[in-house]
Amino acid sequence: MNKIKIISVVMRLISRTSTWLVPLVVILYWTFFEFFISKGFSQFVLFYDRLTITPYSKFLAILVSMIPVAIFLSITHKLDRLFDNYAKGILFSVQNVIIYKKLGFSLVLAAIGNTAYGALLSTVVSFQGKSFLTIDFGVNEIIYILIGFLIYFISGVMLEGYKISDELEQTV
Repeated sequence: MNKIKIISVVMRLISRTSTWLVPLVVILYWTFFEFFISKGFSQFVLFYDRLTITPYSKFLAILVSMIPVAIFLSITHKLDRLFDNYAKGILFSVQNVIIYKKLGFSLVLAAIGNTAYGALLSTVVSFQGKSFLTIDFGVNEIIYILIGFLIYFISGVMLEGYKISDELEQTV
């Protein structure tokens, strides 16, 4: 049990650090976009010579990038609560089941959010001054959805296990 508590405290520290670090990195990335793209750190590196990035489009890119960031922060918040419960020794509880259900739903939402993010970002970033719209729903989004449903299903199994455990504790 001690090992679970120690790992949980470390994981809470990581999730809390990422809560402020990820939005900061996204803002820095778009603020210094030209530097990062010149170093090859961009999904647009192949099209750099045809990109039209203005301060306004950087601002819009930051706003659009907050879609996946918000979903990520929601997931890390749920994980923080889950690891807090684990650190307290609460491994199997109705509260943890609810957190797992919400985590599963959040992963499905991440698939939808990533698709929306890609579509909106494609309209913000212009190629040779012309906007375009791309909608990408690929393997990553399918994986998010499958894992989300799997976690949701596991939460149901955990709830049944909790009920059986609770019944056994009440049996004399």
